Amino acid sequence: MPTADKWAHLYDNYDIDTIDADVATRWSALTTAEEEVGRFEDQWFRPLMLRALESGDNGAVGYLLEAGVPLSSVPGCGVTCPWIAYAVDGNNWHLARLVRRHGAAMNFLAGQRILMATERAAQEPGATPGSLMRELREFPDNQLACKPTLSLLNAHQIGKHEVRTSWPPTGSFECEPPSPPEHATALPPSTVELVRELWRRIGVLRRAEAKVLSAYNWAKVRRAMRVRAIAIFWQGVTQEAQCAPNGTGRAADLMEYRAEFAIAA
Repeated sequence: MPTADKWAHLYDNYDIDTIDADVATRWSALTTAEEEVGRFEDQWFRPLMLRALESGDNGAVGYLLEAGVPLSSVPGCGVTCPWIAYAVDGNNWHLARLVRRHGAAMNFLAGQRILMATERAAQEPGATPGSLMRELREFPDNQLACKPTLSLLNAHQIGKHEVRTSWPPTGSFECEPPSPPEHATALPPSTVELVRELWRRIGVLRRAEAKVLSAYNWAKVRRAMRVRAIAIFWQGVTQEAQCAPNGTGRAADLMEYRAEFAIAA
């Protein structure tokens, strides 16, 4: 899986004491950029995410997640795994689907809470007993949200979530972040300015990732060129054999010629 390979190249293959100075400088810049993004998110977006969660403001949660803010910890817990359980306990089925799309784990706790809420979940329009469990457990990988950077892909997400091919997420480097939806009352008026700064910092992080990944990407190019050369060589050998006297290609060509012009053998 390309995403898993890139993640491994960034985080599994580096020993700061053994790599050369140039790579060490790039890797140091990557870790610095990651730390800056993390501090900014913790300072400004974690309180906003928790406020939106506690108030049941799905519009605010969705806006922040689509803007590149990672899943924050739920109140009273320091990990992201209970997100689905938290949503189910509050009968917030839309939130359960939303956080599942953005990487919330469908773990034992989540499954247990959904089982306990089977009757309540079945009361949702169009739902049946067990449908929510099946939907979240069998959530297709191709519907998972793309991540803004590789650094946000933790162990249970590697190979499932793709990384956006361009940044900012709206596709234009000069674009402005969209305004939050009107019903997202948990977000302050300064949210767009905060998202703009987050996008800038994520851009720095993505460039740092690209510099470290340059060796990985050039290695892929070299492998592709070697494979292409080998494939063309054997294709030439095959064509020579087929077109040689008594070759299968020459015989087939002769039969097609005779059939086309009605020439007897």
